[in-house]
Parts: sequence; structure tokens; C-alpha cells
Amino acid sequence: CEALDFVNHRLTGVWAGSLMNATCKWNYDSRNRKFCEDLYALLGVPDLGAKLPQRIVDIGDVVAPMLPEMARTLGIPGNPVVVQGGIDAHMGTFGADAVTPGSMLFIGGTSNVHLTQVPDDGRNIRGVWGPYPNALTPGLRMIEGGQVSAGSILQWLSNTIFGLDDAGVRSLCAAADAIEPDSTGLLALDYWMGNRTPYRDARLRGAFLGLSLSHDRASIYRAAVTAVALGAANVVFDLEKQGVAIDRIVMSGGIMKNRLWLEATIDAIGKPVELALDDNLSLHGGAVACTVALGLFPDLTTAAHALRAPVVKRTPDFNRHRQYLAMLADYREATDVLTPVFHRLSGNVESTRTERV
Repeated sequence: CEALDFVNHRLTGVWAGSLMNATCKWNYDSRNRKFCEDLYALLGVPDLGAKLPQRIVDIGDVVAPMLPEMARTLGIPGNPVVVQGGIDAHMGTFGADAVTPGSMLFIGGTSNVHLTQVPDDGRNIRGVWGPYPNALTPGLRMIEGGQVSAGSILQWLSNTIFGLDDAGVRSLCAAADAIEPDSTGLLALDYWMGNRTPYRDARLRGAFLGLSLSHDRASIYRAAVTAVALGAANVVFDLEKQGVAIDRIVMSGGIMKNRLWLEATIDAIGKPVELALDDNLSLHGGAVACTVALGLFPDLTTAAHALRAPVVKRTPDFNRHRQYLAMLADYREATDVLTPVFHRLSGNVESTRTERV
């Protein structure tokens, strides 16, 4: 089961799975409401379906009344019920009011995740996790783009490679902020841990191209920030190329604490962005689910619009956006050219690991 299911079991004594978790993580057939036993058999775990919670509950539906002893322990009066939720980041889409097609929740952190919904029209969308029909709201498919390494690259550079403390990192960011994106003479690729979207290639690797003895920490850090921003733009542009509407973007996560990274991402994407002023959109998502269960709103979409977190709007610097667009062409070309080399290098690493084992 998921951690969510275990917590709900402790609260209610009932085993139930979330439709979202089941669809996104268990390959549950959310259209026909059944486990994919044939798939489990092909994967060599034919009895998996029987081991999972058999009752699958939609987000915003009641799992069960809370056990009286649990209510007393938690100090909750009355007759509380436990309402079904889902995956943390995905529940944040309710807090961002990014439920309807055309809206995207962009969470920037150790990795980046791009969450949006599309009509359930059978289109094949490449390079994403999903699509997950009905996982978030009925009648739509959730898709999940992402960058496997994002803030982790910047932290790796500043802490592991440069050995900087917090004050040193602030000084580094200030120095890098004074450098125009296209003036470093460097091109970096952000595939430290492979690529999820749009290439879906676990064997891609990171790179700095154009290094010379004149480059300093600030220019290298600026190039890394640019690479992560270009990776984010590449995700958005590829989805749009496939017909996924992205008219509104809400950003949240650790990216909010790094102004250079945040502004670079907004400029690279080249769209107005709303910055969530609440640190935890998932809590808003939990509130949305509960209000629907209590009948305060007719559906999750209506509740999300009413209970969304406050935001502040930011517009991109279009002069810098033009720089990023030119660099994105080099970013994509370098990816294409170096992919065979990255594959060989990643294979060598795996071979060495196997020999050591």
C-alpha cells in the first residue's frame, strides 16, 4: 500500500486506495475501475492485484468515519470522517487552481515537476509520465513532465564542488546574476541524472561545453542555472508542440528561494507566471478534498477555484527570452550530437559498477 493508505487505515480501520495513487503508481485501469491483472502477470507479479487495497476511492470522497479512539487521541470533537487524498505534488494542483486544461503547476526543487491536465481524447502525448485518466478529476487526463535534476545541480555545484557555505552561495548568486545568459561562452546540459521530459532517456548525462581557463565560479554557476532554465522551457515548448495548451503557469517550491534560478526560468519560458505565496499547496489541496466531501462545493474544480492560494504575478524579460531561445537551439543540437557519447559513458559507469559488485 501507499503511506497514504496506511495512515488512513490507522485512522479508520479501513483499507482503501486512492484513485490517484492507484492510477499513477499501480497501473490501475481508472476507466474500467479494475486492476490490470494481465499486466501484473507480464511483469512477473501475477498476485499483486490481490495484495493491494481492493477498494479504490476518488479524491474528495469519504474513506470512512474516524475511529473514536483516534479522534480522542487527536483531540478532534464530534464525528469526524476521513476524506481521500492523493500524491502530495498532485494535490498541490488544487491549491494552485491548476486543474482545468491550459493551466500548469510548476514545482521547482531538487527536481522539477510540470503538472497539467488534458482532455481524455486518446491523444498520444510523448515524453511524460501518464497520461493518467480520471486520476485527479473525472473526465480529464493528468500528465506529468519533469526534470530529474534541477536544484540538485545548483546545490551540487555550490556546496559539493565549490564548498561554499550559505553566505558564499549568496555571494555566488549575486555575482552570477550580473552575467547575461549568453555572455559566458558556455553551454551546459542539465542531464546529471538523465532526462525525463521530453527525451525520456535515463542515460543522458550532464555537460559543460566551451570551458576555458578564463572561466570562474560565477560564470560556471550562471551556465548551470541557464541549463536548468532551458530544460524547463524545453519541457513546456515540447508539450505545446504536441498540442497541450499551457496558458497559465503557477510556480512553487524551492525555486522561490533562489531569485536567479526563478527569474531565469520565467525568462526562458517567456510566459507570465503566477508565484504561489503559500509554501505548501498540498495543504490547500487537502482542504479542497474535504470541502467537497462535506458538500460545501459541488466538485473539486469549483472548490479549487474558491480555495486557491494567493499568488503574485511576474512577467518575463523578453530581451533575455530572446537570448534563451537562441541558446535553446544550441542546447537541443548539443543533446542530439552528444547522446551517443553519453550512452557510451553511462554504459561504462554501469559496467564498472557491475564489475565491482
